[in-house]
Amino acid sequence: MARTLGRFRFSVGLVVALVAGASSEARADVPLVRILAGDGTASDRFGFSVAMSGDTAVIGAPGDGPQGAASGSAYVFVRGALGWVQQAKLTASDGAAGAAFGSAAAISGDTVVVGATNAKIAGTETGAAYVFVRSGTTWSEQAKLSALDFIALDQFASAISASGNTVAIGAFQADPFGQDSGAAYIFTRTGTTWSQQAKIVPIDGRAFDYFGTSVAVNGDTFVGGAPGDDDNAIASGSVYVYVRSGTNWGLQQKIRPADGADRDQFGNAVALGTDTLVVGSPDDDEHGLASGSAYVYARSSGLWSQQAKLVPDDGAPGDFFGAKMSLSGNNVLIGAYLDEVSAPHSGSAYAFQRNGTTWSQVHKYAPAFAADDNFGVAIALDGDQGLAGVEQDDTLGSNAGAAFSLVFATSTVPAAGAYMWFFACALVAIGAFVIRTKPNAAR
Repeated sequence: MARTLGRFRFSVGLVVALVAGASSEARADVPLVRILAGDGTASDRFGFSVAMSGDTAVIGAPGDGPQGAASGSAYVFVRGALGWVQQAKLTASDGAAGAAFGSAAAISGDTVVVGATNAKIAGTETGAAYVFVRSGTTWSEQAKLSALDFIALDQFASAISASGNTVAIGAFQADPFGQDSGAAYIFTRTGTTWSQQAKIVPIDGRAFDYFGTSVAVNGDTFVGGAPGDDDNAIASGSVYVYVRSGTNWGLQQKIRPADGADRDQFGNAVALGTDTLVVGSPDDDEHGLASGSAYVYARSSGLWSQQAKLVPDDGAPGDFFGAKMSLSGNNVLIGAYLDEVSAPHSGSAYAFQRNGTTWSQVHKYAPAFAADDNFGVAIALDGDQGLAGVEQDDTLGSNAGAAFSLVFATSTVPAAGAYMWFFACALVAIGAFVIRTKPNAAR
């Protein structure tokens, strides 16, 4: 009897161990791989901006000084069997000290657009965007984009989005309806020639709306964020959706959340899919002051309606969740670069996934960083591959910066394969127990 009981305990223990092992394997943290500039040095702020398309990524370093202090640069990496490998370092053909080339970046196929918010046009510091194209493995500058009506300190190219031959550029400090009311510009390419197609300003724009703080373009749809808009309360924020017909862009809808409140900054970040829009509201107080949130909207028959409000499971005051984000299909990756995971403002990022019309948090990326490293200050996602910028990482020197590649985690619970493994092992263990406990006469 004692031997039988012992065997039973052994079998149960084996099953428990197998279950624990399978669950542990399925719940293991998703690996993060650090990406560094080949010539990175202190104060480069590599990772301040990131963008990716397929197996190509571009990472901005506005503090780099190849053409003078803080002239800036951007690095192109390609993913292969050995991981991410640097393919090129991009700089402006007329780069100059203080231009901050790399402040923003966008990529679509073999075209990269890099913003230099302090670049000068005709001697005026207004900002510019530079277009680069790839032929084989070689990148060359194709165009320099600037507003036809540029004015000093517009912060043109502080936000950039690219879709095929269309590029959207934000200038949140432009003054069409008063100081810093903001504007956005659409540029299109024909052959190798780029031209300004439209200047977009909200018809109800007002001073300090900061329209153009965030921009996103996908096909014939453009979205611009105005986090300073006061429709719901002071700086509650809003976003404007425009659609293109021919060469004309018309307002489709102005969106603001029903629960928008004072200084939520709804529209500080936007991410756009075919008929899905995600809007960041990093100063929202859902989990305490400036804990942050993000709203998901879906379009049907030309009308956008709220589908979900996303907040992290462990949100806390000051996280600034929703300051940066990227959308790919039913997956969205959202940064919270002021999250205090391992130190003040070490930062984190969250993965959310849609099933039908329901969105769920499926993973939190929270590596151990030092204070003020700001993991998640820039976010990019394409398919199941993502990037998170860490502009103040000190691996190559103080604030040299880094970026981390990640795999989008679809679940943090044991997968179906883990359950099948458990049941198979359980059957083996039970079978062994039955055989070992049969009477000797039956053997």
